Amino acid sequence: MDLKTQLEQSKKDKSKRLALIKKLLIMFALIFPLTVFGYVEVYTAKIAVDRVEKEIQQINQYLLAAETNNQVYMKKLAQNRIPVDKTELDQIQSKLIEKMRSENLNLDTIHTVNNNTKSKASAGEAGPAPGAEYEIKFTGSWADSMRFIRYLQNGDVFLNVTAFKMDTISRSTSVVTTLKYKVFTE
Repeated sequence: MDLKTQLEQSKKDKSKRLALIKKLLIMFALIFPLTVFGYVEVYTAKIAVDRVEKEIQQINQYLLAAETNNQVYMKKLAQNRIPVDKTELDQIQSKLIEKMRSENLNLDTIHTVNNNTKSKASAGEAGPAPGAEYEIKFTGSWADSMRFIRYLQNGDVFLNVTAFKMDTISRSTSVVTTLKYKVFTE
């Protein structure tokens, strides 16, 4: 091959390379914004989920500490609240459900777990405090759920949350909360 042919061949290869580079740049320009925005959206959602999971862990640690110190907690609680009459249990449940609705929470289930109305055991020993136990499951945003739980803590009804669980719903900002609580009666 002579020098002239080699020069023409390198020009053709160069133009092929430039055309390929142009095509690659166009494809990259079309795909890159979608990838970046998709990544940012996923990353933002991951940060929100991590924050909620961290707060759930903190609440679970708090509840474990409260369970450990349950006797002190119950004495303090008993000083501030009064037991209700057995005939008022349905009204209290209605009041709690109404409060849930006002906090934009969706009630999934509510049922009685154990209905203990005797204050003394049959053998003459001191038994559990009289009252009714309920389990309630609801769905809503993290903030709305926490407002409802704070309402339970600060309300005027003598009740004790005995179990608490919060789970995130995948690809959603909602949480599912399950509470087991006891309303104390006279």
